[in-house]
Amino acid sequence: MNFDNWFCKILKRLAIRKKLQPKERISKLVEAKKMRLPTVKSGSVIGREHLRLKRNNQDSVCTGSVRVGDKTYYYGVICDGCSGRNATATHNEVGAQLMAYFAVKEITSMLLMGSTISHIAGSLYNRCLGYLHAIASLTSSGNPQESVPFISNYLCCTIIGFVMDNESAVIFSAGDGVIVINDQINHINQNDHPFYLGLSLVDPRFLALDSNELPRMFCTQEFKINNINRFAICTDGITNTAIEKIFGLNGPHGGPLGLGRKLKVLALREEQFTDDCTVITVEFDEADAPAPELETEEAAKEKQAEINA
Repeated sequence: MNFDNWFCKILKRLAIRKKLQPKERISKLVEAKKMRLPTVKSGSVIGREHLRLKRNNQDSVCTGSVRVGDKTYYYGVICDGCSGRNATATHNEVGAQLMAYFAVKEITSMLLMGSTISHIAGSLYNRCLGYLHAIASLTSSGNPQESVPFISNYLCCTIIGFVMDNESAVIFSAGDGVIVINDQINHINQNDHPFYLGLSLVDPRFLALDSNELPRMFCTQEFKINNINRFAICTDGITNTAIEKIFGLNGPHGGPLGLGRKLKVLALREEQFTDDCTVITVEFDEADAPAPELETEEAAKEKQAEINA
């Protein structure tokens, strides 16, 4: 045996022994990467004024998640139907229910087709508008005297939603609502005249509006989630004093339906929700990622035998 072959065998034996060192195993386990796991909850409670007028809850909420490749996406949408400004009840909870369901299904479809979260909102706006237009066209004639009342009584709702991957989140909205990121509260205030997506279906002449006043896309806010402990999207029925009470729920309010129960308890005992109140919360926990696979002692011994052969 020449010196080169002998030296190579020594190096291989040292490599096997290094794999068997317990300290090496421990360090690999300790260095397992951390991944952030979101907990998404949603809930809704009818407002006191709607109870008094014997109206339905005008809000709707849908959430979902989907895994595409090595990423898991989470998303949710809240819609708030227009309640009207007089004693005549509208039925815009119909549009709110349809729109929330449709928007979540479209988000799922776009993600499965490879869309990034940064591009979801732009495409979703046009799809939602097309969906409302299809409903209006199939249900009412093109005569404004028929189509305008149908749209205003059935299809007018605000939209606020989010879509999130492992690194970032995007919140999008059309109309009023409330966004909470960590301890920062942002009220989207439109002076009680929120923009309803359905208004884009109506000739501006019937709205006493300039066509330039109507938005042509969602308002969006994108942020990294690495320094975010929690965020929430809400309808404008939420109160500032209630916001802190919707996070960190446990005990009887700790399950998937816990947020809805909590809102109902708040409405009965502590808060006066004049309007319907609907919320989606996202809170982050940390968990160890799966530890890297380590070579078993049996496999190492087999390699040792091959080297010695």
